[in-house]
Formats: sequence, C-alpha cells, structure tokens
Amino acid sequence: MDPDTEAFAAAVQTSDDLEVDPDTIISRGDDDGAFVMSWTWVSNEQAGLRPSNDDEDELHEELGI
Repeated sequence: MDPDTEAFAAAVQTSDDLEVDPDTIISRGDDDGAFVMSWTWVSNEQAGLRPSNDDEDELHEELGI
C-alpha cells in the first residue's frame, strides 16, 4: 500500500458497522483530502428482508429473483 493510501485508511474511524480493507482504494479530492472506499454493514432487517435463517427460496421469490 502506498503511504497516502495507508495514511487515509488509518484515519477512518472503523467500527463493527464500518470497515476498510487493507488494499482499499482512495480518490483524492480537489480539496485537501480523499474519499476512502469502505464497507458498511447493513442487516437484513435494516434492508427490509427476512432473517437469513428463513428459506432462501422464499426470499428469492419475494424479491422476484
């Protein structure tokens, strides 16, 4: 990882809901800073979906997949 990427990735305040991969991508902005690619956890409940222990076929049917 180049030093800029490492510095910006280390500055992200990660939590159980937000993670940054070690090989993340940054995009420097026009101002003094950068966007850092990260992962945000969204539960099935937050997404309006059934819990994952339900039958997957029913979930696919519900979503029209």
